[in-house]
Amino acid sequence: GWNTPMTCRVLFFLLKTHQNQIATARTMRTSMDSIRLHLRESLQQQRDKVGFNLAALRSLRHEWEDKMTAHFFDEVKIQEILEKSTTKRKFVGMTIS
Repeated sequence: GWNTPMTCRVLFFLLKTHQNQIATARTMRTSMDSIRLHLRESLQQQRDKVGFNLAALRSLRHEWEDKMTAHFFDEVKIQEILEKSTTKRKFVGMTIS
């Protein structure tokens, strides 16, 4: 629940500064593993949140583009489709006397 970017900066600074002491002390390994696991979990949650928000923004952009873009249609093609769909009906077998 801490500020993840600040935590990463502090952790990396401490690791760079005290690398030799951390590597030789076996007691530090358990606490470093714990920090690593919690940090990875926190980073994964933030990554998922950013991905979800990015997908939502893309969806909103597509909706906005659909509303704000004028759609042009080929009138010749539309006329051809209409002509094909309207068939004249013939009455077969009826005789008028």
